[in-house]
Amino acid sequence: MDFTEANNRAELALSWLADGHASEALVALDEIVTAFPDVDRFVFRRGSAAESLGQWEAALKDFRRAIDLHPQFGVFHHSYIRLLISQRGFQSALATYHDLRQSHPFVGQDIYTHLALETLIAGCDPALVLQYLENPFGEHCTAIKVSDAEELADGTLRIVYGSQGFDLLVCPSVLQRRILVTRLFAMVPYFDRLAKEQPGKESVLIAIDDLPPEGDEPVLCFSGFKDNHLLIPDALFLESDGYRHLRESIENQWVPWAERTKQAYWRGALTGVAWDEQGVFELPRVKLAKLAQSTPNLDARITDLQQFSWIWPELATKLESQGLLGPREPEITNIQNQILIDVDGNSNAWSGFFLKLLCGSPTIKLMSQFRQWYYKRLTKGVHFLPISDLESSLPNSINWLLAHPAQAEAMGKAARELALSMTVETEFSAFQEAFNQAQNMTGQGIALETPNGSFPAAKADPTCTKDLGDALADILADAVAKIRPESGVKRYSRETAEEGDIAHQIAHDLEQGHLVWVKDVWGSNWPAASAGIFALCIHNIPVEAATLCSHGSDLVLCLPPDHSELSDIGSKAAQNAGLLVSHIALFGWNTLRVSTSGSSFAT
Repeated sequence: MDFTEANNRAELALSWLADGHASEALVALDEIVTAFPDVDRFVFRRGSAAESLGQWEAALKDFRRAIDLHPQFGVFHHSYIRLLISQRGFQSALATYHDLRQSHPFVGQDIYTHLALETLIAGCDPALVLQYLENPFGEHCTAIKVSDAEELADGTLRIVYGSQGFDLLVCPSVLQRRILVTRLFAMVPYFDRLAKEQPGKESVLIAIDDLPPEGDEPVLCFSGFKDNHLLIPDALFLESDGYRHLRESIENQWVPWAERTKQAYWRGALTGVAWDEQGVFELPRVKLAKLAQSTPNLDARITDLQQFSWIWPELATKLESQGLLGPREPEITNIQNQILIDVDGNSNAWSGFFLKLLCGSPTIKLMSQFRQWYYKRLTKGVHFLPISDLESSLPNSINWLLAHPAQAEAMGKAARELALSMTVETEFSAFQEAFNQAQNMTGQGIALETPNGSFPAAKADPTCTKDLGDALADILADAVAKIRPESGVKRYSRETAEEGDIAHQIAHDLEQGHLVWVKDVWGSNWPAASAGIFALCIHNIPVEAATLCSHGSDLVLCLPPDHSELSDIGSKAAQNAGLLVSHIALFGWNTLRVSTSGSSFAT
């Protein structure tokens, strides 16, 4: 067995383990470890299989061996200490870890961090953890406490820096979910480093759940879609050491791009927001799998139903009957395909998109409102190929990339170079930048300026509190008023939705020739947004009616010649424009232009 075969078999064993076939996984992993006894992840996965079968001592032995092979990899410590506590108790676990520290003194903070993580999840008082363990929350953490229920939003914490270090105020829900506690500890090295490099008296709200809380307060978060969402490296990136194992696997099993399968490939879980079973079939990932059945050179399957498996248990049968489900495949399979696809779900596809960038194949990304910290470094058409609609744009995009191999390979190469340049060490600057930006945002708003002879542009103005989305809606309203006074811009927001079901009213507004502006609803739990408005304003509109493109800092809305004066504001083209323009603020464009046959105008 060579290393490539062993690695592939280990990935397969991991999928068996996830599917509940621990015995088969253990047999395979035992053979792999026998052949490659010094590969830390092989040893660790064998320990995971042994734990699943209740073989505690064998699992502890493998977890400890994995730590000896790679002492600084946090996941190994996490599994080891969790099993130690559950099988031997807190005191024994602490004593064992003291011995381990003698073997690996340079590990220092990590071992106590993971011990602290498990004691917190077990229900221990954070103050006691801080008292009895050595710097579990960083060398410069001076206090930690749980907030009152109303003090902080779910999934958030507040970090307060002072001259002696920093205090942590954590909302109760963080300590009740293992995944959030794990994310908290993943952030600790950055918290500590900031206290060292930038001492001062400042505080900031940090969201460690998938999405930030509602409200206008500046918040550091892993994924966001509003101006006050200040993006930082996500916890998966941090706790995996910048996806170290993925990088190594890709490097070790590299396939030249020209030798990869000439197709577009996607595998992933079924995630997203749906309010009934029928709504599931309107989710982008389901549409992608359905599109694969009729599109040449497209291989896309759903591998896991996630939250929908228990909400609607019969859903799996229906999806399988339509040929939309497929077996889980190792992530490294991506590297065997010339084109990759990225589609967001509940939030960003965190590791998924980063992995695709690392693979060196061009990625077609279905654009959404969600952003991550590094998106501002991505250039459309250079690092990835953006599309706004699956059915109309994906087949053409696949065909274009396959017909232009030189450009496609160059796009994949540029994406890989960018991804490789990002490490946990280099990306601390992004965390520091977001923190400083939060300090500078207090009291700031957006003002609009229209110099003579130029297009309207947005700029920061500390004296103005006008929201950018509202300001852009005003621009549209002025344009409509000049061209067709009897029409206007109808505005809907999250607050409007509280008055009841507004889908019917929106349909009426569109029929009357109004542009519809929908603000701050994507990503929220508003049924009308996903089930009503989206279907009314997008699905029945010809794609060729209107398109959006970016040019430098400008966003250009391109209309066919027969709409040169927007005389038919009530047309489907104008409806499309009204909805799509609501995304301007999400991508940071400064200027809106409307272009027809080479000409343009603005108000």
